[in-house]
Amino acid sequence: MRFTALDSIRGVCAILVCLFHLPVVFFLSDSAFILHSYLFVDFFFVLSGFVICHAYGDGLNLRSVGPFLLRRFGRLWPLHAAILCFLVLLQLGVWVLYQYGLSVGQAPFEGRWDTTALVLDLFFLNSFGLWPDVTWNGPAWSISAELWTYLLFAAVAVFALRRMVWVAIFMSLAALVALAVFSAGTMDVTHDFGVVRCIAGFFAGVCTYRVWQRYFMERSLWPGAEWAATAGAIAFVILAGETVLALGAPFVFSLVVLAFAAEGGTLSRLLSAAPFKAAGRWSYSIYMVHSTIIFMFFNVARLADAKGIAPLIVMVDGERKVDFSLVDASWANDVTMVTYVAVIIAVAAITFRFIEVPARTWFNALARAWSESQQRDAGPGAGISRPAQPLPPVVRAGQ
Repeated sequence: MRFTALDSIRGVCAILVCLFHLPVVFFLSDSAFILHSYLFVDFFFVLSGFVICHAYGDGLNLRSVGPFLLRRFGRLWPLHAAILCFLVLLQLGVWVLYQYGLSVGQAPFEGRWDTTALVLDLFFLNSFGLWPDVTWNGPAWSISAELWTYLLFAAVAVFALRRMVWVAIFMSLAALVALAVFSAGTMDVTHDFGVVRCIAGFFAGVCTYRVWQRYFMERSLWPGAEWAATAGAIAFVILAGETVLALGAPFVFSLVVLAFAAEGGTLSRLLSAAPFKAAGRWSYSIYMVHSTIIFMFFNVARLADAKGIAPLIVMVDGERKVDFSLVDASWANDVTMVTYVAVIIAVAAITFRFIEVPARTWFNALARAWSESQQRDAGPGAGISRPAQPLPPVVRAGQ
């Protein structure tokens, strides 16, 4: 089953996260909605739990766990590794600039660009607080968190399938309590408590799927449910911000997923339009490439500022941002924002076509061969309860 509307929403949320990170003073940059759009990462986690449960919640056992995890690794790691390779090349470029006395801020291969941090990123260990800040490709903390959460889900699906809902409720609530106690009551955690944040959202998504499966799979929700869920989510993001209220994100986004899973409303029909569907397909790439594009753009602006070509850098709430109004070109801020989104989408379309799709195909074939080998070794009548199948297109990593 294809959850087209949810897939499209994921694309929209990915773009909103991109705008949240954009260090440019554009016309919406100081709005509460954009300033708090980091919360849409929690939508990714909830949606991931929902769809993973849909695809695998009734079909994992000890034999099928390996192929399942291989598929998930193959969905996340290839693009992640490709971006890290590109960032290493960029750091080599920064090193060359340093040899000519051109500074772009931090020295090459230091701080977040340290080679030890690179190893942590490569092995998905960048969401356990092993480094004092986000490393290399900043958004990758969330896919690290997701991979380890997949492992936890597999354990639940194998050993506690009949009690999955109760275990999922416990894990989600326990994770939220841990965040309330150990992260100063905020949802804005990444490299330090990223896995805990992911567990809270992912297992809320698992519960949401079970509710949908039992009560709403064969029926439509109230016709206005999509509008109400959308309005509620927008209001929540604006009001919750970085307060303790943000801990309610898994519950709010669970309602959004529940409302759009049936795809029976006018918003679902709108989200089935080609541009939204494309954003959904490319959403993982959109999310993963945007930080690299920001790094390249911002350091060009930093060089221009440092060399006196144009004053572009301004401090806003303790953060450096680019503001073209410093050179009487405030219109350029908004043009930059639009261009930034367009470039991200274009690059994401390329990485999806030439990295994500081939890698996913290869890993899926590898996982299928592994499953078939296990069935042959087990002998007739001892196959896996439900053969692992390619995941529906809304499965993300992340997220």
